[in-house]
Amino acid sequence: MPGALKRTGRYRGSDGSFWRKTAPPESDRTRQHAKNFYFHTVDEDISERAVKLDSLIKSIDKNIRIFANPCSERQLDLQKITPYIDIWAPHLYNVCRTKNTGAMNIMKAKGEFFWNYANPVGVGGPKNCSPYKWYRLIPWLTWKNGMKGTGFWVYLRYPNIAWQENNIENIPYFIKNGKPYRRGDKYCWDVVYLSKYAPSDVCKKELIIPSKRWEAWREGMEDYIYLDILSKTIKEAEKKKVHSDTLNEAKRILDKWPDKVIGDLSINWADAAKEETLRTIAKLREDIKNIKAN
Repeated sequence: MPGALKRTGRYRGSDGSFWRKTAPPESDRTRQHAKNFYFHTVDEDISERAVKLDSLIKSIDKNIRIFANPCSERQLDLQKITPYIDIWAPHLYNVCRTKNTGAMNIMKAKGEFFWNYANPVGVGGPKNCSPYKWYRLIPWLTWKNGMKGTGFWVYLRYPNIAWQENNIENIPYFIKNGKPYRRGDKYCWDVVYLSKYAPSDVCKKELIIPSKRWEAWREGMEDYIYLDILSKTIKEAEKKKVHSDTLNEAKRILDKWPDKVIGDLSINWADAAKEETLRTIAKLREDIKNIKAN
């Protein structure tokens, strides 16, 4: 991620006071720094009140940059808020998988970055869902949609209760003003665990203990990186005027595997895709090397 992302709280500063204080002073150095800083003004919302807040912010300082993660694919709402958004990160399942090309095109046309985010829940909560289907395939869906970034809810939020069962509605999250304080979340979404809160029979040599979901996510990110390397290697080979069976095979692989991996969830195709992609990258690099040598 190229900059810091600050979440401001729901509709904070709707009167403009917070944003007038936030707007950086007029100096080239501060302005340059502000380009790498983004505000997440309203979570999962592109309604009329979100439009009013974001338009107010831009009227105070057009250089304040805004991040939006809509759950709605309503094109009218997207069109209204589009002039004020610098980074789009639509919900992966509610928006990106609906095949609403109109909504996707509106976001692609405006914004410096086109990302997505997910909050995998599966059936029975995030801890019971398939790590492969709900975490490893997030980067594959990201690639398929032509997006350059992705994320999910959440890495680690409530370390003291992450070891509990899925349903945490009656578990206090923390102490606030001397009393147990609980939000309305039904599930604990954390994908890593702190060893200090682990049961007595769990080894505590490592500070952080990853879940299978976190490991699947990391594998998916590796998959995305290899697809990106293959894509760039193909372009380099074409530029160097490489003519080989390997180049043709590389194009076929880049076209075939994303559809196959995402389209058939009954089998873990991602492992086979990764192996073939890596072999093809190595072969194509060798072809490029031979062209240079000649």
